Amino acid sequence: MKNNNKGYIGTDTIIGFSISTLIVLILLFLTVAIAGFPGGVYKNFSEGSRSGIVTKLSYKGLIYKSYEAEMNMGGLRKQTDGKNHDSYVANIFEFNVSEQAVKEVQAALDNGESVKLTYHEYLIKPIGIGHSHVVTKVEIVK
Repeated sequence: MKNNNKGYIGTDTIIGFSISTLIVLILLFLTVAIAGFPGGVYKNFSEGSRSGIVTKLSYKGLIYKSYEAEMNMGGLRKQTDGKNHDSYVANIFEFNVSEQAVKEVQAALDNGESVKLTYHEYLIKPIGIGHSHVVTKVEIVK
């Protein structure tokens, strides 16, 4: 197989790119993906609040640990499994908890109180958290 400019195409090219160019592009992508997004991208992609009863709070992670929680917002939502089998499941909101809101979320969980959670959402979540929603404020609903 002949290349018009360089003679024969050898094993050092893949679809017109040299192997060294591909390695540099892959390393650049990995560097940006790992080091470039540690704090997430666009922290205030959305902001809002939700209310319900906190049912779970845990501190987990292998390398990066974070507080993750769940809140039952009441009611049911429809879930489809892709094979036209519908089922109804609890309306659960999964979120991460900021350091300043951990005590309030724990108190709401311990007391079984209905709460209003204020959160912000990342467009691309930071490394080390499980969910893009991060709760920053907790209010008891009376």
